[in-house]
Amino acid sequence: MKLYRELPQLAKILSRSVVTIGNFDGLHLGHQELIRQGLSLALRYQAPLVVLTFESNPRSFFQPEQQHIQLQRLSEKFFELQDHSVDVLLCLRFDAAFSALSAEQFVKEYLVDQLKVCAVVVGEDFRFGAQQKGDQSLLRALSQRFHFELNLVAPISLDDARVSSTRVRAALANGDLLLAERLLGRPYSMTSRVVYGDQRGRQWGFPTANCPVCRPHCAVNGIFAVQVTGEDFVAQGVASVGFRPVFAVEKPLLEVYILDFDRDIYGQRLKVEFLHKMRDEENFDSVDSLIERIREDVLEAKSFFESNARR
Repeated sequence: MKLYRELPQLAKILSRSVVTIGNFDGLHLGHQELIRQGLSLALRYQAPLVVLTFESNPRSFFQPEQQHIQLQRLSEKFFELQDHSVDVLLCLRFDAAFSALSAEQFVKEYLVDQLKVCAVVVGEDFRFGAQQKGDQSLLRALSQRFHFELNLVAPISLDDARVSSTRVRAALANGDLLLAERLLGRPYSMTSRVVYGDQRGRQWGFPTANCPVCRPHCAVNGIFAVQVTGEDFVAQGVASVGFRPVFAVEKPLLEVYILDFDRDIYGQRLKVEFLHKMRDEENFDSVDSLIERIREDVLEAKSFFESNARR
Protein backbone atom coordinates (compact mmCIF):
# COMPACT_ATOMS: atom_id res chain seq x y z
CA MET A 1 0.00 0.00 0.00
CA LYS A 2 1.20 3.52 -0.77
CA LEU A 3 0.49 6.76 1.09
CA TYR A 4 -0.08 10.00 -0.79
CA ARG A 5 -0.59 13.45 0.74
CA GLU A 6 -0.89 15.40 -2.51
CA LEU A 7 -3.66 14.62 -4.97
CA PRO A 8 -1.87 15.69 -8.20
CA GLN A 9 0.97 13.29 -7.44
CA LEU A 10 -1.47 10.38 -7.27
CA ALA A 11 -3.56 11.60 -10.21
CA LYS A 12 -0.54 11.32 -12.53
CA ILE A 13 -0.41 7.54 -12.18
CA LEU A 14 -4.15 6.72 -12.13
CA SER A 15 -6.17 5.66 -15.14
CA ARG A 16 -9.18 4.77 -12.97
CA SER A 17 -9.96 4.08 -9.34
CA VAL A 18 -12.52 2.94 -6.81
CA VAL A 19 -12.70 5.38 -3.90
CA THR A 20 -14.09 5.10 -0.39
CA ILE A 21 -14.21 8.26 1.72
CA GLY A 22 -14.28 8.94 5.45
CA ASN A 23 -12.28 9.64 8.59
CA PHE A 24 -11.74 5.92 9.23
CA ASP A 25 -10.68 6.70 12.81
CA GLY A 26 -10.17 3.37 14.54
CA LEU A 27 -11.01 1.33 11.44
CA HIS A 28 -13.98 -0.30 13.19
CA LEU A 29 -16.40 -2.88 11.75
CA GLY A 30 -18.34 -0.22 9.84
CA HIS A 31 -15.18 1.07 8.18
CA GLN A 32 -14.15 -2.48 7.38
CA GLU A 33 -17.44 -3.05 5.57
CA LEU A 34 -16.78 0.02 3.40
CA ILE A 35 -13.38 -1.40 2.54
CA ARG A 36 -14.76 -4.88 1.89
CA GLN A 37 -17.29 -3.53 -0.58
CA GLY A 38 -14.67 -1.24 -2.08
CA LEU A 39 -12.33 -4.17 -2.67
CA SER A 40 -15.12 -6.11 -4.36
CA LEU A 41 -15.75 -3.22 -6.76
CA ALA A 42 -12.04 -2.71 -7.34
CA LEU A 43 -11.75 -6.34 -8.40
CA ARG A 44 -14.71 -6.00 -10.75
CA TYR A 45 -13.38 -2.81 -12.35
CA GLN A 46 -9.74 -3.95 -12.25
CA ALA A 47 -8.88 -0.68 -10.53
CA PRO A 48 -6.96 0.22 -7.35
CA LEU A 49 -8.92 0.90 -4.17
CA VAL A 50 -8.18 4.38 -2.81
CA VAL A 51 -9.09 5.17 0.80
CA LEU A 52 -9.55 8.96 0.99
CA THR A 53 -9.23 10.42 4.46
CA PHE A 54 -8.28 13.73 6.02
CA GLU A 55 -5.79 15.47 8.28
CA SER A 56 -6.82 17.12 10.48
CA ASN A 57 -10.15 15.60 11.37
CA PRO A 58 -12.93 17.86 9.98
CA ARG A 59 -14.53 18.05 13.44
CA SER A 60 -11.25 19.39 14.86
CA PHE A 61 -11.19 22.02 12.11
CA PHE A 62 -14.74 23.22 12.72
CA GLN A 63 -14.60 22.91 16.53
CA PRO A 64 -10.99 23.68 17.53
CA GLU A 65 -12.02 24.68 21.05
CA GLN A 66 -13.28 21.19 21.85
CA GLN A 67 -11.19 18.20 22.90
CA HIS A 68 -11.13 15.70 20.05
CA ILE A 69 -9.66 12.31 20.88
CA GLN A 70 -8.26 10.41 17.92
CA LEU A 71 -8.24 6.64 18.13
CA GLN A 72 -5.35 6.46 15.65
CA ARG A 73 -2.51 8.52 14.32
CA LEU A 74 -2.04 8.48 10.55
CA SER A 75 0.82 5.97 10.79
CA GLU A 76 -1.36 3.59 12.82
CA LYS A 77 -4.18 3.97 10.30
CA PHE A 78 -1.72 3.22 7.50
CA PHE A 79 -0.56 -0.08 8.99
CA GLU A 80 -4.11 -1.21 9.78
CA LEU A 81 -5.31 -0.42 6.24
CA GLN A 82 -2.32 -2.23 4.84
CA ASP A 83 -3.54 -5.38 6.57
CA HIS A 84 -6.86 -5.00 4.71
CA SER A 85 -5.24 -5.11 1.23
CA VAL A 86 -5.98 -1.46 0.41
CA ASP A 87 -3.93 -0.19 -2.54
CA VAL A 88 -3.67 3.53 -1.75
CA LEU A 89 -4.21 5.75 1.30
CA LEU A 90 -4.78 9.34 0.24
CA CYS A 91 -4.66 11.76 3.17
CA LEU A 92 -5.68 15.31 2.26
CA ARG A 93 -5.32 18.35 4.47
CA PHE A 94 -8.71 19.58 5.66
CA ASP A 95 -8.27 23.35 5.74
CA ALA A 96 -10.27 26.50 5.00
CA ALA A 97 -9.83 26.15 1.23
CA PHE A 98 -10.96 22.54 1.22
CA SER A 99 -13.92 23.23 3.51
CA ALA A 100 -15.11 25.94 1.11
CA LEU A 101 -15.41 23.55 -1.86
CA SER A 102 -18.98 23.03 -2.96
CA ALA A 103 -20.27 19.47 -3.12
CA GLU A 104 -20.26 19.62 -6.91
CA GLN A 105 -16.69 20.96 -6.99
CA PHE A 106 -15.47 18.17 -4.74
CA VAL A 107 -16.99 15.46 -6.92
CA LYS A 108 -15.98 17.01 -10.25
CA GLU A 109 -12.49 18.29 -9.42
CA TYR A 110 -11.34 15.66 -6.94
CA LEU A 111 -13.17 12.43 -7.67
CA VAL A 112 -13.85 12.66 -11.41
CA ASP A 113 -11.03 14.79 -12.87
CA GLN A 114 -8.15 13.62 -10.70
CA LEU A 115 -9.04 10.28 -9.14
CA LYS A 116 -10.91 9.20 -12.29
CA VAL A 117 -13.45 7.25 -10.27
CA CYS A 118 -15.41 4.39 -11.74
CA ALA A 119 -17.06 3.68 -8.36
CA VAL A 120 -17.49 5.43 -5.01
CA VAL A 121 -18.26 3.67 -1.71
CA VAL A 122 -19.53 5.71 1.26
CA GLY A 123 -21.82 5.32 4.24
CA GLU A 124 -25.49 6.19 3.89
CA ASP A 125 -25.07 9.25 6.12
CA PHE A 126 -22.06 10.61 4.24
CA ARG A 127 -22.09 14.42 3.98
CA PHE A 128 -19.68 16.47 1.88
CA GLY A 129 -18.99 19.90 0.44
CA ALA A 130 -19.26 23.38 1.92
CA GLN A 131 -21.59 23.48 4.95
CA GLN A 132 -22.09 19.73 4.40
CA LYS A 133 -24.78 20.43 1.84
CA GLY A 134 -23.94 17.29 -0.12
CA ASP A 135 -25.98 14.24 0.86
CA GLN A 136 -26.71 10.84 -0.65
CA SER A 137 -29.40 12.29 -2.94
CA LEU A 138 -27.01 14.82 -4.46
CA LEU A 139 -24.21 12.27 -4.67
CA ARG A 140 -26.46 9.85 -6.54
CA ALA A 141 -27.42 12.60 -8.99
CA LEU A 142 -23.76 13.47 -9.51
CA SER A 143 -22.86 9.81 -10.00
CA GLN A 144 -25.37 9.62 -12.83
CA ARG A 145 -24.15 12.88 -14.33
CA PHE A 146 -20.49 11.85 -14.27
CA HIS A 147 -21.09 8.14 -14.94
CA PHE A 148 -19.62 6.40 -11.91
CA GLU A 149 -21.18 3.71 -9.76
CA LEU A 150 -22.32 4.69 -6.28
CA ASN A 151 -22.48 2.17 -3.47
CA LEU A 152 -24.15 3.41 -0.27
CA VAL A 153 -23.34 1.19 2.71
CA ALA A 154 -25.79 0.82 5.59
CA PRO A 155 -24.46 1.19 9.16
CA ILE A 156 -23.26 -1.91 10.99
CA SER A 157 -25.02 -2.62 14.29
CA LEU A 158 -23.81 -4.41 17.40
CA ASP A 159 -26.09 -5.06 20.40
CA ASP A 160 -28.87 -3.05 18.70
CA ALA A 161 -26.71 0.07 18.43
CA ARG A 162 -24.69 1.49 15.59
CA VAL A 163 -20.95 0.80 15.42
CA SER A 164 -19.12 4.13 15.38
CA SER A 165 -15.83 5.73 16.37
CA THR A 166 -17.73 7.67 19.05
CA ARG A 167 -18.96 4.43 20.55
CA VAL A 168 -15.43 2.98 20.52
CA ARG A 169 -14.10 6.06 22.31
CA ALA A 170 -16.82 5.79 24.94
CA ALA A 171 -16.06 2.10 25.54
CA LEU A 172 -12.36 2.85 25.98
CA ALA A 173 -13.06 5.80 28.28
CA ASN A 174 -15.18 3.48 30.44
CA GLY A 175 -12.46 0.82 30.50
CA ASP A 176 -14.69 -1.61 28.59
CA LEU A 177 -11.95 -3.10 26.42
CA LEU A 178 -14.05 -6.12 25.49
CA LEU A 179 -16.76 -3.94 23.96
CA ALA A 180 -14.14 -1.88 22.16
CA GLU A 181 -12.62 -5.10 20.79
CA ARG A 182 -16.02 -6.27 19.53
CA LEU A 183 -16.63 -2.90 17.82
CA LEU A 184 -13.18 -2.90 16.23
CA GLY A 185 -13.00 -6.59 15.42
CA ARG A 186 -9.62 -6.70 17.21
CA PRO A 187 -8.12 -5.32 20.46
CA TYR A 188 -7.55 -1.59 20.58
CA SER A 189 -3.88 -0.84 20.03
CA MET A 190 -1.30 1.92 19.80
CA THR A 191 1.97 1.81 17.89
CA SER A 192 5.16 3.76 18.43
CA ARG A 193 8.93 3.44 18.28
CA VAL A 194 10.86 2.87 21.50
CA VAL A 195 12.92 5.87 22.61
CA TYR A 196 15.28 6.51 25.51
CA GLY A 197 13.53 7.61 28.68
CA ASP A 198 14.68 8.72 32.13
CA GLN A 199 15.64 5.12 33.13
CA ARG A 200 13.68 5.29 36.41
CA GLY A 201 11.94 1.97 35.73
CA ARG A 202 15.28 0.22 35.22
CA GLN A 203 16.53 1.56 38.54
CA TRP A 204 13.43 0.15 40.23
CA GLY A 205 13.76 -3.28 38.63
CA PHE A 206 11.02 -2.72 36.05
CA PRO A 207 12.68 -1.48 32.84
CA THR A 208 10.06 -0.03 30.52
CA ALA A 209 9.91 0.61 26.81
CA ASN A 210 9.12 4.30 26.42
CA CYS A 211 6.86 4.97 23.44
CA PRO A 212 5.84 8.53 22.52
CA VAL A 213 2.10 8.71 21.85
CA CYS A 214 2.45 11.86 19.67
CA ARG A 215 -1.05 13.14 20.41
CA PRO A 216 -2.39 15.59 22.99
CA HIS A 217 -5.11 13.23 24.26
CA CYS A 218 -5.26 9.43 24.44
CA ALA A 219 -8.34 7.26 24.08
CA VAL A 220 -7.12 5.12 27.00
CA ASN A 221 -5.70 6.09 30.35
CA GLY A 222 -4.49 3.96 33.23
CA ILE A 223 -2.69 0.68 33.78
CA PHE A 224 -3.32 -2.28 31.48
CA ALA A 225 -2.39 -5.86 30.72
CA VAL A 226 -1.19 -5.78 27.12
CA GLN A 227 0.21 -7.85 24.30
CA VAL A 228 3.33 -6.39 22.71
CA THR A 229 4.41 -7.15 19.15
CA GLY A 230 7.87 -6.09 18.02
CA GLU A 231 9.87 -6.70 14.88
CA ASP A 232 10.62 -10.32 15.79
CA PHE A 233 8.74 -11.11 18.99
CA VAL A 234 5.33 -11.25 20.63
CA ALA A 235 5.19 -10.88 24.40
CA GLN A 236 2.96 -10.02 27.33
CA GLY A 237 3.31 -6.92 29.41
CA VAL A 238 1.99 -4.16 31.65
CA ALA A 239 1.42 -0.74 30.12
CA SER A 240 0.91 2.65 31.71
CA VAL A 241 -0.77 5.39 29.67
CA GLY A 242 -1.11 8.87 31.07
CA PHE A 243 0.71 11.71 32.78
CA ARG A 244 2.61 9.93 35.58
CA PRO A 245 1.15 12.10 38.36
CA VAL A 246 4.05 11.32 40.72
CA PHE A 247 6.40 13.11 38.30
CA ALA A 248 3.92 15.60 36.79
CA VAL A 249 4.79 15.22 33.10
CA GLU A 250 3.04 17.55 30.64
CA LYS A 251 2.40 15.15 27.75
CA PRO A 252 0.80 11.68 27.90
CA LEU A 253 3.22 8.77 27.86
CA LEU A 254 2.97 5.10 26.95
CA GLU A 255 5.36 2.96 28.98
CA VAL A 256 5.46 -0.82 28.68
CA TYR A 257 7.08 -3.30 31.04
CA ILE A 258 7.47 -6.50 29.02
CA LEU A 259 7.22 -9.62 31.18
CA ASP A 260 10.19 -12.03 31.25
CA PHE A 261 12.04 -9.99 28.64
CA ASP A 262 15.60 -8.70 28.54
CA ARG A 263 16.55 -7.34 25.13
CA ASP A 264 17.64 -4.06 23.63
CA ILE A 265 14.70 -2.88 21.51
CA TYR A 266 15.46 0.83 21.22
CA GLY A 267 14.28 2.11 17.85
CA GLN A 268 11.91 -0.80 17.27
CA ARG A 269 8.30 -0.13 16.34
CA LEU A 270 6.01 -1.75 18.92
CA LYS A 271 2.34 -2.54 18.59
CA VAL A 272 0.71 -2.51 22.02
CA GLU A 273 -2.71 -4.18 22.25
CA PHE A 274 -4.81 -3.32 25.31
CA LEU A 275 -6.44 -6.46 26.68
CA HIS A 276 -7.48 -5.69 30.26
CA LYS A 277 -7.66 -2.50 32.32
CA MET A 278 -6.40 -3.03 35.84
CA ARG A 279 -6.78 0.44 37.32
CA ASP A 280 -6.76 4.18 36.73
CA GLU A 281 -3.66 6.30 37.23
CA GLU A 282 -2.93 7.11 40.86
CA ASN A 283 -0.80 9.58 42.75
CA PHE A 284 1.47 8.22 45.47
CA ASP A 285 3.00 9.77 48.57
CA SER A 286 6.41 8.25 47.84
CA VAL A 287 8.39 6.47 45.16
CA ASP A 288 8.48 3.38 47.41
CA SER A 289 4.68 3.27 47.40
CA LEU A 290 4.70 3.55 43.61
CA ILE A 291 7.21 0.70 43.26
CA GLU A 292 5.12 -1.52 45.50
CA ARG A 293 2.03 -0.80 43.41
CA ILE A 294 3.96 -1.64 40.24
CA ARG A 295 4.82 -5.04 41.77
CA GLU A 296 1.14 -5.61 42.45
CA ASP A 297 0.26 -4.59 38.86
CA VAL A 298 2.76 -7.09 37.46
CA LEU A 299 1.32 -9.89 39.60
CA GLU A 300 -2.23 -8.99 38.55
CA ALA A 301 -1.23 -8.95 34.88
CA LYS A 302 0.43 -12.35 35.18
CA SER A 303 -2.71 -13.69 36.84
CA PHE A 304 -4.82 -12.28 34.00
CA PHE A 305 -2.68 -13.95 31.35
CA GLU A 306 -2.63 -17.27 33.23
CA SER A 307 -6.41 -17.24 33.62
CA ASN A 308 -6.99 -16.48 29.95
CA ALA A 309 -4.48 -19.12 28.84
CA ARG A 310 -6.61 -21.76 30.57
CA ARG A 311 -9.83 -20.72 28.78
